Amino acid sequence: MLVAESVMLSFAEASSHSPSSFLKDNRFYFTTTIDDHNELYELSEDGTLKSVYEMDGAMDGVLDMKDDIVMIGMEGQDLQELYTLNLDTVQKQRITTFNIDMFKDLFVSEPEDLTIEKEGVQIKGFVLLPEDYTPGSKV
Repeated sequence: MLVAESVMLSFAEASSHSPSSFLKDNRFYFTTTIDDHNELYELSEDGTLKSVYEMDGAMDGVLDMKDDIVMIGMEGQDLQELYTLNLDTVQKQRITTFNIDMFKDLFVSEPEDLTIEKEGVQIKGFVLLPEDYTPGSKV
């Protein structure tokens, strides 16, 4: 057995237990966090690794569904919804509006990015301000 075949079989076994990976057309797909977002990567049998989709937010689960994949995602600062992603065209489409509908009449604070750097170390984060917050006041 070739090393690549052995690796792909190992990936097939691993992907059957992971909501963040799957095997399709002899390619292993998996999600990973890059800085402040998730990307979907493809590993082919010849060892080529490439990013095939970059989500502005989080991909919390991916599932192969024939032509498309279905994913649980948080795009931008929105709450989780279901999306389809066509791997050939790299076109994504939201297919649910659960959280949009549920929270349409409620205040949901938008995260404000925060970056702190000290002694050459950069830490990224965010802050959620209350609805009635006035700049300059104490929370």
